[in-house]
Amino acid sequence: MSLSDAAPSLHTVVADFLGNISESVMTVAVLVAVVLMVRRYLPVKSLIPIALVAYFVDFWRWLPVDPLLRFILSFSARFPKANTGLLICIVLGFCAIILWGLCCYRPWRSRDRFVWGLVCAALVTTTIFFHLVTIHGVMRISFMQAEQRLGQLVRLPDYDLAGLCAAIDLECVDASQPLQTSDKIYHQYQVFLEPRLTRRPTLPPGQQFGFSWRNPDPTAGGPYVARYQETAKGYRLMVDRRSLGLVFGTQSVIFSVQMILAHHFWVWGGIILLLVHRRGWRLVWSKGPKNGVL
Repeated sequence: MSLSDAAPSLHTVVADFLGNISESVMTVAVLVAVVLMVRRYLPVKSLIPIALVAYFVDFWRWLPVDPLLRFILSFSARFPKANTGLLICIVLGFCAIILWGLCCYRPWRSRDRFVWGLVCAALVTTTIFFHLVTIHGVMRISFMQAEQRLGQLVRLPDYDLAGLCAAIDLECVDASQPLQTSDKIYHQYQVFLEPRLTRRPTLPPGQQFGFSWRNPDPTAGGPYVARYQETAKGYRLMVDRRSLGLVFGTQSVIFSVQMILAHHFWVWGGIILLLVHRRGWRLVWSKGPKNGVL
């Protein structure tokens, strides 16, 4: 089979749609935090325009997202690939710090600011937790298993390889000459092949050089896992997109649903909590003291 970039699956499209909803409710949290940086208490009338902007306006599109992320990510190479969700989490973290900082000064202190700092911190915490469990947990294990499977399949005899690739929908190349830098395959996977081929180790006689890699990024031709294996005459390259695309799409949908449920609980639950408590205090003050006690 020829090696080509696969079209986005239905799972990926659904996951992207759900991811936009999750980012929208996180945007509600950011906008509420900005209002509370100016006002001690959240004005009820501000909730409608905040919700309209967050859910129906691509708020982050109008900001220099890429330059901001490149600046932030330059401080550490351990950050994941830049995306809007990462920027929102970073902004929420700063919002929590600022709101709690305002609460340290008594004239600026308010229940709304303190509680909303907790909401922002909860959003960041649940995002990190779900990402570690789903993306770096279940999905990473699936990619590792697929790498091990390709490492075994790539060593099959010639007469079994072609039929196997067609049967399980693998993209395979079985070349009878060494890989050249001018080959189309090399240019298609150069970012993965070049650093490994230039640092080729010295192997004992009789052993052939080979390696696997994974690419979970849908914006860069993924998700897939691949195995490059040199043979006595040339090389073999096997790419598994179908099984990894299904796993990636399913886990992405699960991750997005988890995020939507958790974030809506924290954001709108926090808003309801603020409003209910505010109404409760007003009722207490309106009734006045009883026997010297409020």
